[in-house]
Amino acid sequence: MILESEELPKGSMKDVFVLGRQLLVVRAHDSRVYVTNPTCLHMGANFSSGGRVVDNNKIQCPFHGWKWDAASGALVDIPYSRGDCQKINAKIATWPVIERNKHIYLWFHSSGESPSWEPEGFDKIESGVWRASGRSQHEVLCHQQEIPENGADLAHLNFLHRIGANEGSDIINSIDLSLENIFQVTHTWNGEWFSLEDQKHIGVMHLKQYMQFMGWPIPGSDSFLRAEQVGPGIVHMKFKFAFGEAICLHHVTPIEPLLQKATFKFYTNINMAFCKFFMYSETSQFERDVHIWSNKTFIKSPLLAPNDGPINKFRRFNSVCLNRSVPGSTKLSELSETFL
Repeated sequence: MILESEELPKGSMKDVFVLGRQLLVVRAHDSRVYVTNPTCLHMGANFSSGGRVVDNNKIQCPFHGWKWDAASGALVDIPYSRGDCQKINAKIATWPVIERNKHIYLWFHSSGESPSWEPEGFDKIESGVWRASGRSQHEVLCHQQEIPENGADLAHLNFLHRIGANEGSDIINSIDLSLENIFQVTHTWNGEWFSLEDQKHIGVMHLKQYMQFMGWPIPGSDSFLRAEQVGPGIVHMKFKFAFGEAICLHHVTPIEPLLQKATFKFYTNINMAFCKFFMYSETSQFERDVHIWSNKTFIKSPLLAPNDGPINKFRRFNSVCLNRSVPGSTKLSELSETFL
């Protein structure tokens, strides 16, 4: 995910940094979205610094006024030498892009192949029946694989995430994870992870959860989550609570080899008081993981116990989208095929 739809009005352009490079995202006057390289091949001006979207979907360079087609990348006009466009026959690079669920996704394939799958669309989000009811964003200093691998690491849930979010997220200075205190709010987690045979780019986690206080379950605190990992960068978190349903869109976007942008956006028609509680809890629990990811070492062959969860299965699933030959490397060129 490179942008949220609301960040790109009609007839505008915006630069983004992803995969260690700068790209340009353009919304034409007819609302279609395009992604191109941001540099004019004439004299090197950056389109995002003073350029304009003209003639529906043309990018006009701010330096000399050359125009480029955002859809094809082709040079279409030189204002002071109009007969020379076909002779020059130049193109800026373009990238496959799709807009879905009020988010904009870039397709990346290391060999330049066209998209082989698309993210699922949700009518309740697209139509506005479910409103955006909360958002969080973090920058995480780790390899891209560390974050989605958490879904298959089931054993960490009942340790790192056992204590309720009311205790905060600072596992270094504030939270004693080993302390047994009946006066703490705690979570009990029970889950499974598996990949889909007919859609090899999708992995699924089912997770049941309930909260306790003084050893007793808290009424109405139970929930069920179906989290669909779509490629390495998209997670559709489908929740069922005691009093309603929701979808949380979780995205991990690689900015640089060891810098990831992680976002959560929560959609539902449940009352806002619950939404604020959920987002606070989700963010607090996620930040505990951030402490771990930012300081851990990727181990190619981890020492696993029988109940650790299907971590090796996840890694085989993830190899659909990452180069199979160099697990654990930090090269951006590993990314093989995925929507970001």
